[in-house]
Amino acid sequence: MGLRKKLKLNEAQVAELIGHGLEIAQVLHPGEINKSKRKQWVIDLVNDQVDIPILNEDQEGVVIGFVVDIVDALIDRVKAKRSS
Repeated sequence: MGLRKKLKLNEAQVAELIGHGLEIAQVLHPGEINKSKRKQWVIDLVNDQVDIPILNEDQEGVVIGFVVDIVDALIDRVKAKRSS
């Protein structure tokens, strides 16, 4: 991270960052086989930008990973419903 200060974002801004991050990650790492690469890319993006004061960096990564999994699954379900 270096000397750059992490942002103080509210929940809506974090949700927006994760959603947009997943959209970008899907372009950068398309296909089902790259799902873990997409997840890690979004975790790194969010973890670089957001500070969760009570957690260390590794714990933040785990929490962000859970959120990314949930949002990614919701996006997949919405896409599946739209295509059917």
